[in-house]
Amino acid sequence: MFIVITIVGIIYGGVLYVFGNTQIGSVFEKEKYSEIYYVNMFPDNSKSKNYKVKAEIMVSGGVLDRNFTINKAYFSNGGYITFYNNLYEFDIDIGKNIDITDDKGRDWKIELTTQKVEA
Repeated sequence: MFIVITIVGIIYGGVLYVFGNTQIGSVFEKEKYSEIYYVNMFPDNSKSKNYKVKAEIMVSGGVLDRNFTINKAYFSNGGYITFYNNLYEFDIDIGKNIDITDDKGRDWKIELTTQKVEA
């Protein structure tokens, strides 16, 4: 039985690597990828003011332990914020705010959505 489960796991992992998608939460989600998703950004100490912006998200980890890294957020006016000094991976639940500091030292709360930016 162990051998059968191992073989199925290897096949599933291989299929995801080759044919997996980049939709957060999908059963067929790749283990590691970079994608542009919408996030809600709240300036520090603001509970109501927020921006829905495009963000470059790096996703890694296994099926049960997803890790996300936000590298850059793009504002609609052409500006952007980088988060390269925050290259740690963090656990995030969809729809929950996390605290993050941008490269200029400003604090934000960011809420990841499952809405992928379509090309």
